[in-house]
Amino acid sequence: MRLLFFYTCSMSVKAGLRSIASNTIWMTGASVAQKIISFGYFWFLAHRVSLETLGLYTFALSYTTLFSIGTDIGMASVLVRDGARDPEQLWGLYRRMIRVKVLTCVVTYSLLLIAAVAVGYDSTKLLLISIAGIAMLLDSIHLTNYAALRALHNTRYEAMGMVGSQALTLVLGVTALLMHAPLWVLLLAYGVSSACNVLWSTFQLLRHPQVVALRVAGSDSSLLRGGVRALLRVAFPFALAGIFTRVYSSLDAVLLERLAGDAALGLYSAPYKIAFAFQFIPMALVASLYPLLSHAAAHDIAQIPRIFRAAMTYLLAIAIPLFAGTVVVGDALLVALFGAKYAGAGTVLSLMMASLIFAFASFPVGSVLNAMHLQKAQTVIMGIVMVLNAVLNIMLIPHLGAVGAAIAAVVGYVVLFGAGLVWMQRVVVVAWRPMVWHVFLILAATGCMVVALLLLRAVGMSSVLPLIVIGGVVYVGSLMLMGGRALLRARSSFNG
Repeated sequence: MRLLFFYTCSMSVKAGLRSIASNTIWMTGASVAQKIISFGYFWFLAHRVSLETLGLYTFALSYTTLFSIGTDIGMASVLVRDGARDPEQLWGLYRRMIRVKVLTCVVTYSLLLIAAVAVGYDSTKLLLISIAGIAMLLDSIHLTNYAALRALHNTRYEAMGMVGSQALTLVLGVTALLMHAPLWVLLLAYGVSSACNVLWSTFQLLRHPQVVALRVAGSDSSLLRGGVRALLRVAFPFALAGIFTRVYSSLDAVLLERLAGDAALGLYSAPYKIAFAFQFIPMALVASLYPLLSHAAAHDIAQIPRIFRAAMTYLLAIAIPLFAGTVVVGDALLVALFGAKYAGAGTVLSLMMASLIFAFASFPVGSVLNAMHLQKAQTVIMGIVMVLNAVLNIMLIPHLGAVGAAIAAVVGYVVLFGAGLVWMQRVVVVAWRPMVWHVFLILAATGCMVVALLLLRAVGMSSVLPLIVIGGVVYVGSLMLMGGRALLRARSSFNG
């Protein structure tokens, strides 16, 4: 999001803030809509297929995700940053990246298939990986297109493409399921929607007025300083961070399939999907938080601790009750959403929601490190966490199955947050005392919610929806009665 800060510097403050608000609204709305559609599709899929089939489906997507960073190697981040800094060079830089991307896509897809054969996957898994890999290549192309549009401060078309692509996947996937089509057709649905997203993003990029002007003016990538080596050298730190992120987010599923089987992965997928559905909350906050932290880092560094505490308070106010409520109603929630075959995944869900607390908390920490130009420290921490997560998965999965993978996720996020916080405190000293009262209020309100849920379950209420609604009302009501005004005052710290 650093491009937003440079953008506000090149315009009037009022116009810059309008642009930030507009882009944030579009991307936040699209993220919410995409998560809803994606979760709805997964819900329908989980009801229509067996645990083994769901495990195969999740495995194919997770396996290709491990390789997906190789198709871009950090170039999209460079395009956003350098294209925003010097719009006249955008078209030439884009053309150079597309040329490089042709090579990276061919190499990555080849390595993906070679690795799959070398590991010894059967023909069914090889077919699924091949189809999912094609979707991966198409996703890489529209990633570059949208990066160019982001550099031009336009996220509207990316938001539309994000939602439209997910909706098309839903329609094609549900149709295939109703027709009892084989599993590879479901993955083909991803490929078709990705191809449509490529067409949409290419059309919107080529018709953008600034791009049209650059093309007419004959902007050429040969005029850019340096060559492909220079581009790759600049993109390397972004690529490294991307590799760590992709491996960390996908390795658990790949190892779970390999060490415990498809059914264990299918059982793990449902809790993971529920926890992952809430990731848009910190991501939406960071979209507004990061420009504010970047501005404070440049002009008033003393404001960073106050902004950081406010962001942490709000994220904890969401993550803590989500975890506590899941511990009480987790089994019933899984059965209500996905059926009785997922009843045994309650412990996995509770652990995944526990990891969500530290995952949420790591977003403000990472934003401060990036705003203070400590990206290298963040990358090193992510690399350490990736290795730790892999080791824990290999050690725990053979003995505990899906529960072992969930424990590894909790430990990984705890280390990611803790190490980042220690490093952050070296450059930004945060006084925690002002935040203690807010956290106490959150814990007290969460306790009231848990007591209410336990009483309702003790008297025989087992319907999940009323439990969720009543629990939410009790939590919010308790929080407001005990000191909601204090939390509202904290909100002003990152709203401008």
